[in-house]
Amino acid sequence: MNPTEQPEGTAQGQPGPERSAEDVVAAFLACGGRFDVDSAEELLDEHVVRIGSDGSVRAGRDDYLGYLRKIFTTVTDYRYEVRRLVASRDGSTVLVEIDEEVTENDGNHLEVSEAMVFDLTAENRIRQLAV
Repeated sequence: MNPTEQPEGTAQGQPGPERSAEDVVAAFLACGGRFDVDSAEELLDEHVVRIGSDGSVRAGRDDYLGYLRKIFTTVTDYRYEVRRLVASRDGSTVLVEIDEEVTENDGNHLEVSEAMVFDLTAENRIRQLAV
């Protein structure tokens, strides 16, 4: 998926029971690809928790969005490819296998393959993200 594309059939920033969990997560990833923190905010629960691969924890929407804004100021290019996106039968959990390429402001280039697990609320907002 091109990171600047909104997933087909979804309205940007409009979580809700009419959207699938897969659509919400794909829209969130697309926001990252566009460095669009404002649209990402609408997809996050107020009490979202992000657990990083290094064990770091960001608790609450404001803390996590501040973290994203800081990260985006250090990056000149970000590309990703979703290899697999699978939701649980009840739609409360989504697993994403993703390949990411990041170019930082200093020219450093990173390539990372990882899995992300998203837990969603009944309102289809992202409650937890574990990398």
